Amino acid sequence: MLVFLHRFDMDLDRVVRKIKALGDAEVVNEEGVLLVDSKIKKEKISSLVEVSKVLDVLSPWKPFSYGGLGEAAESIPKKKYKILVKLTGALDVGAKSIYKRINSVRKDYVEEGYENVVYVEVVKKGGRVHFRVSCCAADVWDRKIEVFEYHFLVALENPTLVSEVADFLRVCWVFKVPLILIGEVDKSLIDKARQDTKNVPADFKVLISKSLPKGGKYIGFSKHALKAEKELISEFKKNKTILGKAPMENVILVFGNEKFGLSQDLREKCELFRLGSEVSKPLRGSHALSFVLGLYRSR
Repeated sequence: MLVFLHRFDMDLDRVVRKIKALGDAEVVNEEGVLLVDSKIKKEKISSLVEVSKVLDVLSPWKPFSYGGLGEAAESIPKKKYKILVKLTGALDVGAKSIYKRINSVRKDYVEEGYENVVYVEVVKKGGRVHFRVSCCAADVWDRKIEVFEYHFLVALENPTLVSEVADFLRVCWVFKVPLILIGEVDKSLIDKARQDTKNVPADFKVLISKSLPKGGKYIGFSKHALKAEKELISEFKKNKTILGKAPMENVILVFGNEKFGLSQDLREKCELFRLGSEVSKPLRGSHALSFVLGLYRSR
């Protein structure tokens, strides 16, 4: 098995010990990727928090030849597959020639709708070029995570700091909540915020509007509001719109900027709630949003 690890700080020796604790195993560290020889079920290894994905090794390291690559291709499951090639070092072998050779044996290659991912590594070892072929199911490689659906929009009024836009952008993208900036907002503010949050895809759009969308239910947050978390939870429970029985754009969570909070105009339009008991040093807007998402999720 070829075990890929997540890219965060970890003690590899500890990870190896955790794998061996699951059963008899020989583990070799290949520069951050672990080669595991064991009868341990892949699901058990995949359950470790450090593990990103586990592949079956169809053909271990062998001296490269197109004939050998063709033989290895015979072991690829007869399902629609996508090929990914990793070339390391100065090689005379190209990815296209690898695709062509494998597809001459297995003719189920597709770019979309694939069931398996075939992972081919080519590297120079001891002066000779070697290759290895591994495979896994598409959902193992892509590892899509089911995300809870939040039925509302998030609005931030008159942001002036790159950091506050970046924080809202990050939280909204992580929880897949649409974000709209209200007021005279310079687009360069969003561009700079995107630079600070490089992991947020460019296709996650942020809308700019001079006013809140019409016809919605506006829920605002202010340290001076009389209603607190208890009333907000009750609102979540009783209001069918917030529970997703109507389009999500009908409900808008409205936050003020870091310096001045909500404007008087929006305070008068929103049903206001207070978060926490501290009024001299209230939560930052993005922290308040995260807290509200937690309340909504646990309602």
